[in-house]
Parts: sequence; structure tokens; C-alpha cells
Amino acid sequence: MMQQSLSQNDSGYTDSVQRELDVRLEDQFRGAAGNSNNTEDRAEQYGYDKVVEYSRAKDGEGKSRPAGFPVTKEELKVYGQRVLRPGIVQSFGATLLLGMDEKWGASFGHVLAISSNAKEVLGVKASDLLDKDFFSADVAVFDAETLAALKHALASPDPMALAPLVGTLAYPGVSPRAYLIVHTTEEGAILDVEPITTNVAQLHAGSLQAHSLAKHSISRLQRAASAPIRDQCQVTVEEIQKLTGYDRVMMYDFHPDLHGEVVAEVMSENCKDPMLGLHFPATDIPQANRNIFMKMRSRMIAHVGQPATKVMQSRRLEENIILAGSQLRGVSGCHAQYLQNMGVNATLVMSIITEPSAELRDGDGGSNDGGSVAGVAPPRAPPW
Repeated sequence: MMQQSLSQNDSGYTDSVQRELDVRLEDQFRGAAGNSNNTEDRAEQYGYDKVVEYSRAKDGEGKSRPAGFPVTKEELKVYGQRVLRPGIVQSFGATLLLGMDEKWGASFGHVLAISSNAKEVLGVKASDLLDKDFFSADVAVFDAETLAALKHALASPDPMALAPLVGTLAYPGVSPRAYLIVHTTEEGAILDVEPITTNVAQLHAGSLQAHSLAKHSISRLQRAASAPIRDQCQVTVEEIQKLTGYDRVMMYDFHPDLHGEVVAEVMSENCKDPMLGLHFPATDIPQANRNIFMKMRSRMIAHVGQPATKVMQSRRLEENIILAGSQLRGVSGCHAQYLQNMGVNATLVMSIITEPSAELRDGDGGSNDGGSVAGVAPPRAPPW
């Protein structure tokens, strides 16, 4: 009933209702202890601080819209901030924030933040790298060739376009090679380091196999181009499963009222209950996360149940660093519990962007009309 009434209203009101529900669900899960940090007005772009006033506004016929729940503007901002600045990363890799200019009095390459698992991934304690020159020969964790490639990436207009770099670590006791994924934020350069656990021969063989599978998948998709859209979706999920090896792959379509429907699905024998045709509420994917998907396009969770790793930061920084574009961004407890309740321990989500929406027509975005969701029972981190 609620879905029907929402679909008849303007999209702005629908968005605001979803935001309000997002905050309420998060607040219920975390409890009173979760909203104690003071934050700056960094989350205003999502409109959370305007939810209460908007939800109490009058519609065109003078009727009151549903009243909001008692929550302060600051608490709404804290909720939005947690999506952008969670303060944690997934532990299968390490994350660093490197200075790019003189901001905060830091020079180029200055380590402003680093995940606390640096010893396990890089071979050096996080405390030994924090506030140091990442490119200094005294503390460099990669060989000279890797550092040169990283500097070249940082000097490029779009470092992410060069991802991933394959680097060689200098310290013993860790995987000798790793993927390096770089992107920039208003604070500096975020460097995600994901260890390569296979040897060079296996990596080369895997790349050749992936290329062959991708070539076959593209050919099949091209042949299905004239088929009905639902058939094309089904072909897509089948080919994604072949490429990634996930147990279940679904195509998720967003309706105008922001709720989602599973329109295509393929499952392995490890899955029991099909989800094809099921509808899920808009609050399954908070608005702030949808906005991230508009830019990032993909999101992998390697091990849902694995404890997150905290990010250590320089005293120069006043708040948690921005991790919205990081491949290793931490998983919220609410979402992790949601996945575990469904027996899912690893996921890969890829957004499907179509024509520009009204509010983005002057920008470079589009409307997030759907996504491909891959889930698996055992933990899994597909290589680049």
C-alpha cells in the first residue's frame, strides 16, 4: 500500500521518505551510542538534514505529509557522514591517504592516514608509516620501479583510469606483489593495496582464461542484442557468473518509487531459494549509497563476517577521511548483518547507468536504473 501511494507522488518526496527511513533503520540498529561524534556539514549533499522539515510540509491540497521522527539535524548529518567517512576498511587489503599538496601543512606523498593492518599487508607497522614521506627511501614499502609508476599515476588527470597498477613490495613476510588502486579526493590521494596471492604463472594463466571468457561473453551478448530486454538481462547474469564464479547473480531493476525488483537470476547448486520476481524496499539501498554507485559503479565485499580494520590518522586531520570511492571501504554493521541473515558472505555489485536523470542532466551522471548483484556463500575476493 505504501509503495503504491509513494509512486503517485513526486520523486523529490519519494527520495525524502527513503532518506528518513534510511536514518530510522540505521538509528535503530546502532542505538544511542552510535551518534556521539560531532561532524562538519559534509553530508548536506544528500539532504538528510532537511528530512524532518520536508516530511512535515504540506502537499498541494493542504494535507500534512507524514511527520518525521524525533532526530536532530546533527544526527542526520552524522548518518550521512558514516557512509562517506566510515573510519574502517575491509581487512583483505590496506588503505592509505597520501598528501598531494600543502594542505594541512603536509607535502606531496606525506602519509596522512593508513589502515592499522599495514604490517600484515605491507610488512611495516602503520605507526612507522603515519606522518612519514611514503616515497622516502627510508620507509618505502615498494621497490623503486613501483614507486615511479605510482608517482606517474598521481600526476595523471585520472589516476583511476590506470588501475590497477601491479607493484612489488620491498619487505619480507607478506605477499611479494600487490594491486595498487589510486583515486583522488579533496583530501589527497587514496591508495588501496590488495595483495596478489597467486604466483606470476597462475596470474598470467588466469588473465588468459578471463580474456577468453570475456570474449565469449561479449559475443553472446551481441547475439542477444535484438532479444527482449528481460532475455538480455538473463544472458548478462549467466555470463557474469561464468566470469566471476559467484553462486548467485541477479539483475536488479529500480522502479520509479525507488524500490527494486529482481528481473534476472542464475544460481549454483549451493543456493536454495530463488529470488527472481521478488521486490525489495527502497531502504535496502540507502540514498547516500546510491549516489556513490553513480560514480564508483562497482562495490566488492570480500568477507562479510570478517572484522573491519580501523584507519589510523594524522593529528593534522580533524575527522575521518573520505572513503566513498575506496575499493576497500568498510561495511556497515547493519548491511553485514542483513547479508549474513541471507547466508551471503561475499558480494560484488555493479551499477547500470542509463540516461541522465533530471537533476544530473547538466553534469556527467545518469540515472541508476539497476545493477548486477553477485553473491556467494564462502568468502571471495576476485582478482582484478
